[in-house]
Amino acid sequence: MKPWIMVIALSLISSPIFADEENPLPIKRVELFRSGVGYFEHLGKVEGDRTVELRFKTDQVNDVLKSLLLMDMDGGEIGAVVYPSKDPLSKIMQSFQVDLSGDPSVRELLTQVRGTEVRIVSNAEEYVGKVVGIESRQKAEGETVLEVWRVNLLVGGVLQSFDLEQITSLEILDPVLQEEIGEALRTLSEDRGSDTKPIQISFSGGGQRRVRVGYLVETPIWKASYRLVLPGEGTKEGHLQGWAIVENQTDNDWDGVELSLVSGRPISFIQDLYQPLYLPRPTVQPDLQASLRPQTYAGGFGYGGEGGEEEKLRRVPSLQQRSAGTALSFSDQSMGDVALEAAPPPAPSTMVPDYDGYAESDVKLFESRPYFYPSQFAKQASGAEVGELFRFTVAGVTLPRQRSAMIPIVNDPVDIERLSIFNASVDTSHPLNGARLKNTSGKHLLQGPLTVFDENTYAGDARIESIPLGQERLISYALDLDTQVQTEQKRDDETIQTLKIRRGALEITKKRVREKEYRIANQGDSERVVLIEHPITPGWELTEPKEFEEKTDSLYRFEVPVAASKTETLKVGEENHILQTVAILSIDPSQLSFYIRAVEISPKLREALQKVIDWKGEIVRLDREIESRRQRIQEITQEQERIRSNMTTIRDQTSSYYTRLLKKLDEQETELENLRIEIEKFET
Repeated sequence: MKPWIMVIALSLISSPIFADEENPLPIKRVELFRSGVGYFEHLGKVEGDRTVELRFKTDQVNDVLKSLLLMDMDGGEIGAVVYPSKDPLSKIMQSFQVDLSGDPSVRELLTQVRGTEVRIVSNAEEYVGKVVGIESRQKAEGETVLEVWRVNLLVGGVLQSFDLEQITSLEILDPVLQEEIGEALRTLSEDRGSDTKPIQISFSGGGQRRVRVGYLVETPIWKASYRLVLPGEGTKEGHLQGWAIVENQTDNDWDGVELSLVSGRPISFIQDLYQPLYLPRPTVQPDLQASLRPQTYAGGFGYGGEGGEEEKLRRVPSLQQRSAGTALSFSDQSMGDVALEAAPPPAPSTMVPDYDGYAESDVKLFESRPYFYPSQFAKQASGAEVGELFRFTVAGVTLPRQRSAMIPIVNDPVDIERLSIFNASVDTSHPLNGARLKNTSGKHLLQGPLTVFDENTYAGDARIESIPLGQERLISYALDLDTQVQTEQKRDDETIQTLKIRRGALEITKKRVREKEYRIANQGDSERVVLIEHPITPGWELTEPKEFEEKTDSLYRFEVPVAASKTETLKVGEENHILQTVAILSIDPSQLSFYIRAVEISPKLREALQKVIDWKGEIVRLDREIESRRQRIQEITQEQERIRSNMTTIRDQTSSYYTRLLKKLDEQETELENLRIEIEKFET
């Protein structure tokens, strides 16, 4: 960098910066939500008129613009919030009087400030003048021709030329232009290698005042993990310890902040408020009015001349003026036909949004807001657990930027009942070691992993869903090898309960009964309480046992105490009632006979069904008769074809053989007629 360039930079950067070098508003409160956002609150004191600068990552600016909350709690006023535009840097730089984009050279910079008064030092002499322009000249050094750039200054009314290589200092004397260049350099400095944007907040007032700044930004979801110590023999009191895992992914240190961890999930969305939007407007052409053309007139020859009145009228110039945008035409015999075309009207403008700096996306100018439905909010308010909010608050949390921490949130006794949980779809032979955990901690327990310890050693891992205060959940953490369960399907049969005839259909009510047996063998040296999970089949009713411990949407749960080295049996019976409707005509007679024998029915229904059986039997008999006659017709037809074929070979039609064949054909024709009559009779 040349010395004179440094003089320019130092003189321009010395312009004042209004933001405070020390931030008087440290973070004092942080709230982290499980919807992926966090609320940050800065609290402090300002005196007089102050401007506080906070820096945010570019992808956080939209959240800040949407949620920024400012409060001056002692009577002051809140001023404007200033932040850099999201327009491309090249567009921002072009807004200044001197464009510093593209790394301009000295001569390019001087070209932009033509007409501006400057002070230069060349060959140890100081000159003050206005920049007229830049020119290049050819300079020979030996056999080499060099291009030398010179700046022309108007100094005291005299145009002087200075070699750029000889200038050691350059100062722009116009204060407005100095400020413009300083602001442009500051913009370049803020954009260089940084993904953060400064947001300047102005407070105005007298004396020292308390102010608060709050905003929402995207944050990692905080997570919970638990440790459970199982109770010993003869007690049901275990101990639960819970930790929250939080990350400080901001660029600010948390020093003694009040940290709140909220279990609720408030509705949160992103809207692009940072991107400038430009609304296209139609271009309207001004209406054009054509000027009249100067006219010349030929001399007359009298009124009675050739052509009469028609010829006189033809010689008078006629002006036909139409509406705006049409042609103006003049007609004269001496000059011919002349037409002056006015500008055509502008074509209708089609407005297509095209925003400078936007990437291709589906975002529309007036449709960027989310849609809210009243039922959505009502649904959350009416749910027993959905939308409930529980807050863990921890004071005095210190966490440096870009660091994570585990913070204790639960350390309380809880009620524990040891169980062995059997589900054949999990393991066909052994239950799982587990427990029924009742939340007596006084806090809402969020979902998360649970590490189980038994007798001061690791017992296994489990996972819990959210447990509100006072409610219970089952956990399982290991395979119980001391307990074995055998399952056997003891019964699965079907009986017919009732028969009814209605509108030509037979309604059959069936009852299906099944029974499953669970044989539980406790091979351990202590009593076990085994919780059997039996699947629920839609449409089936539980008949045995009459009571169950719990019922979910898909499972029955039965508790079975089993003493040490003993075996217990659980029988689970279910039944299902099925209504089947079958068209009587489609039922086989043998099936109807089975229904009559298998079910206790009324004599009237039995008689009706027997008539149906007899009728269908007669139909079957007639079908067989018809089929036999059709087969006979087919046999006769084939025989007649053979006879006719033989008759064609006999030359003597008076022979006895020919006569015998002819007689046989006649007999067969008579038989065919009788068969067809019988078929018609059977079909009717």
